[in-house]
Amino acid sequence: TAERPVNDLCKFRIAAIDNDNPGSALYMHFRAFLDSFTDSYASQWNGFKYSGRGEELYHYTGFDRSINLSFDVYAQSKAELIPMYRKLNYLASTMAPDYNTAGFMRGNLVRLTLGGYLYEQPGFIKSFTYEVPQESTWEIAIDEKGKSDPSVKELPFMIKVTGMTFIPIQDFLPRKIKPE
Repeated sequence: TAERPVNDLCKFRIAAIDNDNPGSALYMHFRAFLDSFTDSYASQWNGFKYSGRGEELYHYTGFDRSINLSFDVYAQSKAELIPMYRKLNYLASTMAPDYNTAGFMRGNLVRLTLGGYLYEQPGFIKSFTYEVPQESTWEIAIDEKGKSDPSVKELPFMIKVTGMTFIPIQDFLPRKIKPE
């Protein structure tokens, strides 16, 4: 009997929401190796002192959540190289502003999916860095006859995306839940 293929990969994609039509988005699917993933929660408290009191008292002022991840993308063939860089370049462009028809600047929102942990989570990417690791091989854009190959550029096959900070925009009211 023939074995059926098994999808043993975790979904990982970033959808850049179209500012002019928020119901649509451009999806960037990454076949990547996750290096790190953290989901940080923080409460905010402002301290103040009353006259005649030695200790500081606190007033709750809010809630923050940030998701940090790092991942490696690796083109496994020359044919995968240009599509990989198109996605990486588009991802980098979401850090730059978008402009409406009146010329006003606006930021770019995304939806992040990572397996079942995050599914189409709206938010924005605050920052990330591209790194070319020393161990990466490079495409040198020379064909099998030793001539220049115009179908590709001289590019590394591996890019590490490090320090990506994603700030979720919750689609629910963040609040303390009741234990079941």
